[in-house]
Amino acid sequence: EFYHFPFTHVQKKLPFSPVRAAFYVNWDMQSNFSLRNSIKKLNMVLPEWFFVPDSSTTISTNVDSAGLNIMRKNNVVIIPMISNFFKEKWNGANIHRILHSSEKRKALISNIVGNLKKYKLNGINIDFEDLNENTDDFVIQFQKEVYATLHPLGYLVTQDIAPFNEDYNVAELSKYNDLLFVMAYDQHNSSSRPGPIAAQEWVEAAL
Repeated sequence: EFYHFPFTHVQKKLPFSPVRAAFYVNWDMQSNFSLRNSIKKLNMVLPEWFFVPDSSTTISTNVDSAGLNIMRKNNVVIIPMISNFFKEKWNGANIHRILHSSEKRKALISNIVGNLKKYKLNGINIDFEDLNENTDDFVIQFQKEVYATLHPLGYLVTQDIAPFNEDYNVAELSKYNDLLFVMAYDQHNSSSRPGPIAAQEWVEAAL
């Protein structure tokens, strides 16, 4: 569906306040319906359009033209998500290879910039999950390099942060993002015992 998430304004003064952001996906027909119904209430949309394939630093794109037209018509800021969810699974191994290679990091960041220019978008949302990292140093270094490359070009840099997860050093990552989105959901899911998706006390503890 068309999900709304909490956010933290970190660094850059945005051209609007408050941020009214929501995520958009191609794979759920309800998402387009919800986008059309909600767009007047939003000033930012984060569509799931960029993906990091297995064993590659070249982004696979799936830009939904119908959704893009709705966003453009309503003049919202468009910040595509780049995800390591590819072919129905999270690929932490390829992200590990990229994070640990300065050459691969540079190639991926260059590819991000190229696609932002190609589609005339406003920034990037980094959504790397199920990481295979023993330290947070490489995640921080990658985000630092993304920020240093994109910010001077006028792009917004944002990142999704899983609560209660040591892969994300929030204090450090906040230095290299304009917005951090707290993924305050999935307290319980299809692979856990029954319970709420996001109980109020759990969300407050995450924040």
